[in-house]
Amino acid sequence: MRQIILLLLIPLSLIACRQPVPDPMPTPDPVTPPVEPSLDPCELDTADHGCISLERFNELKTTLVANYETDLAYNRHFYGRNSKLAQAWSNIRLIRGDLVRPGTGVKIGIVDDGIDLTHPGLASATVIEHFHGDATKESTTTYHADTLPFSHGTAVASTILSNGQMNDDHNFHGVAPAAELHLYTLPKNNGKLEIFPYIADIMDTTRSAGIRILNLSFGPSDRADEHTSLDTVPIGRSTIEIYIQADNEDKIILITGVNNESNPQPSSTAALPYFAPELNGHYVATMAVSEDGTIGQLSSQCGLAAEWCIAAPTDGKPILYSGLENGETVQSIYISRGTSTSTAYITGSLALMQQMFRDQLSSRELVSRLFATADKTGLFADSSIYGQGLVDLDAATSPVGDLRVALTETNSALFSDSQVNLGAPFGDSLSQAMAGREIAALDELDAPFFMPLERLSRQPALVASAVLQRPGFMAAGPVQYIDNGLGSRAGHLAIADNLVAATLPFNRTALRTFASLTRPGRPSLAGSDLTWVTASGRLSLQAGSLFEQGSLLGTRPYGAFGDISTLISYGTLTARDTLHGWQFQADLQLGYAVPRFRSAGIIDTISPLVTSAFNIDAKRRLTDRLAVLFSISQPLRIESGTAFLVVPTGRRKNGAVTLEQLRTNLAPSGRQIDLSTRLRGAFRLFNYDLSAAYSLDPVHNSSASSELRIQLSLQASY
Repeated sequence: MRQIILLLLIPLSLIACRQPVPDPMPTPDPVTPPVEPSLDPCELDTADHGCISLERFNELKTTLVANYETDLAYNRHFYGRNSKLAQAWSNIRLIRGDLVRPGTGVKIGIVDDGIDLTHPGLASATVIEHFHGDATKESTTTYHADTLPFSHGTAVASTILSNGQMNDDHNFHGVAPAAELHLYTLPKNNGKLEIFPYIADIMDTTRSAGIRILNLSFGPSDRADEHTSLDTVPIGRSTIEIYIQADNEDKIILITGVNNESNPQPSSTAALPYFAPELNGHYVATMAVSEDGTIGQLSSQCGLAAEWCIAAPTDGKPILYSGLENGETVQSIYISRGTSTSTAYITGSLALMQQMFRDQLSSRELVSRLFATADKTGLFADSSIYGQGLVDLDAATSPVGDLRVALTETNSALFSDSQVNLGAPFGDSLSQAMAGREIAALDELDAPFFMPLERLSRQPALVASAVLQRPGFMAAGPVQYIDNGLGSRAGHLAIADNLVAATLPFNRTALRTFASLTRPGRPSLAGSDLTWVTASGRLSLQAGSLFEQGSLLGTRPYGAFGDISTLISYGTLTARDTLHGWQFQADLQLGYAVPRFRSAGIIDTISPLVTSAFNIDAKRRLTDRLAVLFSISQPLRIESGTAFLVVPTGRRKNGAVTLEQLRTNLAPSGRQIDLSTRLRGAFRLFNYDLSAAYSLDPVHNSSASSELRIQLSLQASY
């Protein structure tokens, strides 16, 4: 009896200092094959709908696009439909939140003649003006009928910033209306902008302000050909050197138009990378197409600039107009025919991409993605006219190909294959470490998409106590299933169900070997133990070891989480006694688990783990046909151990993945204690079995509410 009291004191002391733990993996009925544990599809994280499947994301996007198309400022104009602008807005809205407007957080630079900030179509626009030379703030008094009849800068800026709120039949939305626009206002000489004396200062100011996109909606009206050289380009070699930005790794993207001369070749300025290849990658030429996809009335073709040229659906697009008519100042909406608008449209498109990917793509990658996702079908397959094709903003802001989790340049895994199914002994320890953190996955063009890390973990469910699981009878003979008491439900063998064992007894010792019958998604386990019983039969000692293939105490990592196996050593001390007709049994099991990584992943390293489990039974036969059992038990729990996680959280502009290192204590926050009772009896033709279990800190989680489970089974014989 003293041995029983000693064993009782150990688990009772553990109860006294109980801490909470997360839910364990469910242990299904051995007769019913378990289903492969998996998560609901988590392919894109949204601000208001959580991490959802791509199919569900597209359903929500379709609804948002339909709402945009009820807005007259959007649906009356072809430019938005042809470039799939509403789809891009919907992508941003779903991922960043309903209150995040297109262009938020992005700075854009425009070099032009000024802007009429009093125009109602620009109300609420964010514009910062920089004046060069003798240029002054533009107003209605600065227009001159002969040299400056209207504001070119207002028309260009409106393509990006128009608020879509004017009371006008041609009212329209800008591409990125929430962007911060920096306008570099230049003086004019005989109606032409004087850019060259100021371009070096403009580029320096642009870079220091954190602006990565510079709109240059102007240029010479010449025609480039194979005979053009750097010496004959009108803007001069010094300006070209400034455009090249040789001293800067991540260069400012420069955007210009092909010109408005209806030529088969662009201007020499649009064709610059043909003569100065150092510009390729951060230089974009644009041309305008009409609603049916044919080339615009004034736009030249891409020609020599085909490799860095892209089409925008802007011929016939509305623009804000501020100018003079019959000596009167007019603020209204006009229709665009030139490539200045296509240049502004592509500027706004790149701003949406910069916003979507949290400014983590380099300038070269933004431009490359713009070209790679453009529509190159039908008419747009002719690169001599349309260059890289028609801009497709939906494709540019959506995942291209499969997402993958990249830990290094050579170590990556498909995002769809990456998850970790947590075992019960871990409780809430890993879950708490993952909570509130992000993981970044990259598409085939290396653009980042962000998900909640905890969404990739499958939480363990509450395991039924040994009393609820214990069968009515044990199979006789040397081969049997292990499915009762510490043999399965409370101890280390609980991590794998459907175990089959063979026992070789010898005097007061017994050697047992066991293995799990393989099931999809469940740990594969094999091992052996040796049990020695005292002469009185009141005490027994058991020492064993087991090997887990592909899991750690029931926790199974997949994909980017790595590949692990575990060697576990454990010992069990059991005491038995009989007193006043009651049979008492107390089991205490301690273990030491050593993880072995065959390939590291997000779970980088785990220290050896100390584990425990116990079970105390008191049972008595009340009559020939009635028996009762009471028990108190703790399922397998980690008592100490540490895990190190390495989580990819994004990327730098040089392509390097940014990694966050997490260190977490694997002892869960609580300690699950099961208080159970079982009544078995017979009445006439029926055998009945009534069991109940009350769990404190379910799944070793201190914040989880206690749970009561009741189970009744009937068996009739006739």
